[in-house]
Amino acid sequence: MKGTPASANVIRRRRDVVHGRAGTVIDIEQPFVEPALLGRIGCLDYRPYGGRTCRSSIPLPPVSPMRTLIEFHYIGGPIFMVPMSVLALTLIALILRKSLDLFVNPTEPLTSLRRGLDAIVQIGGFAFIWGLLGQALALYEAFQAIEAMGGVSPAVLAGGLKVSMIVPIYGLLLFAVSGLAWFVLKQRYLSLEAARDA
Repeated sequence: MKGTPASANVIRRRRDVVHGRAGTVIDIEQPFVEPALLGRIGCLDYRPYGGRTCRSSIPLPPVSPMRTLIEFHYIGGPIFMVPMSVLALTLIALILRKSLDLFVNPTEPLTSLRRGLDAIVQIGGFAFIWGLLGQALALYEAFQAIEAMGGVSPAVLAGGLKVSMIVPIYGLLLFAVSGLAWFVLKQRYLSLEAARDA
């Protein structure tokens, strides 16, 4: 249509990033509205202050839990999501190890049984703080972009806030799991300590 801005004719397909067909390459073409999201998915034409169109292609694996995990790492930002996943794997390994020590092989010395218990809740606390740091930096970048553009629609602002919540939710989940596991394992250790002192 004559006189219509070019950005008005661009089909916005942001949801195709996470809802694309299996094994396809998804082409994203949209105005500059979500700088954090576009930067994290590998924008090929990223001009923060030019108001240009962003074009990018992302090969997605077939539908699977692994694909969902990869999508969350793309959207949440690999800089914060990858270390968070490393913390999650470390936490799971430590919980399993201490569970075997305290429930399957409780005959070891008390000092050996206690070693590593506090590290469980410490890892969870660090994951929570790391998530808050990721959200703070994401919000700072988003507000900086909004200031440069002069304003955005409420829907775009809500989408940006939703994306910024991924990392802290991940960290809070790890903190909750670590706290629960630490409490159960700590009670088991105290019961073994009381039984040996009796």
